[in-house]
Amino acid sequence: MAITRKNQLKEMTKEALQNKLKELEEEKSREKALIKTNKKPSNPGKYKEIKKLIARIKTIHKTTKKPANPPNK
Repeated sequence: MAITRKNQLKEMTKEALQNKLKELEEEKSREKALIKTNKKPSNPGKYKEIKKLIARIKTIHKTTKKPANPPNK
């Protein structure tokens, strides 16, 4: 898995972000299964990096949404 930078994520479309998120969730579950079964993962820091990348994608997705009803003051 290559490192994905924040600016690369911002340039992606919503569909591409959703696909990337789905792919990362599957990869995260595989890595977690390796950890839970006491098998040594190929890269010990991969699970942590996947979790951070998922959080970044969710944050970008949340900040790019337009508010449904802007407050009127």
